[in-house]
Amino acid sequence: MKNILSIAALAAIVGASGSAQANLVQDPSFETTTTGFYYGVGNNKYWYNLGTYDGGTLRGVSPTQVDLFPSPQDTPSNWTAQPPGNFMYMDGGMTPTANYQTYAFGQTISGLTPGQTYVLTFLAAYAPEYPAPGDTIMWEANLGGTANFALNGGADFSGFTGGDTVNGPVVDIPANGLGWVPVTLDLTATASTETLTFIALGTGAPPFALITNINMTAVPEPSTWAMMGIGFAGLGGLTVLARRRRAAAAAA
Repeated sequence: MKNILSIAALAAIVGASGSAQANLVQDPSFETTTTGFYYGVGNNKYWYNLGTYDGGTLRGVSPTQVDLFPSPQDTPSNWTAQPPGNFMYMDGGMTPTANYQTYAFGQTISGLTPGQTYVLTFLAAYAPEYPAPGDTIMWEANLGGTANFALNGGADFSGFTGGDTVNGPVVDIPANGLGWVPVTLDLTATASTETLTFIALGTGAPPFALITNINMTAVPEPSTWAMMGIGFAGLGGLTVLARRRRAAAAAA
């Protein structure tokens, strides 16, 4: 009976830890988008566009195609396999005079714990529209802040106000692009409900950043790991004790 109760208690601990690891992002692969290509995240149930727009293309959601030159064409066959679903892709070129309609997209995340660190993971790909040596691109993410834009031939981005901002790796884009590669970032919440925002930033004319399979999970508290460790240690002790009892009974 003690064994059964201990196992049940351990299962409860593991279950609690598992629930803390649930993905807080809705529609991580943009599959609820009904309009997308050239419309940002389009008519999506969870994601929305952020920024000012005065013409040109917003880029958008697609299952296979990105606006590479000549346009459009399928994502390069040399990339590693894209998971099921769609991807979002964005212009990332920024220069002193124009930034090719750089804008952001985001989603409202609920169920956060202020002060808690969250692990943000996603798959990214990078491509030049007009292949040129020296093009670079990166994803920038913010939790809880406001994206600032000033209209200047596009939606010029001037940074985030507030929240926690982290940058993904800066990628020197090869002529045939690079994809799909995993990216992991840490973000800290300051309120129970906040906006998770993404923006692509780079140099070139213009490079593209692609993203899909977005996950955001809480980092387990040290006390949770300690409870799990004690639980597993206790279960191990009970297993050893049960074996000794069986051995003693057999010897008698």
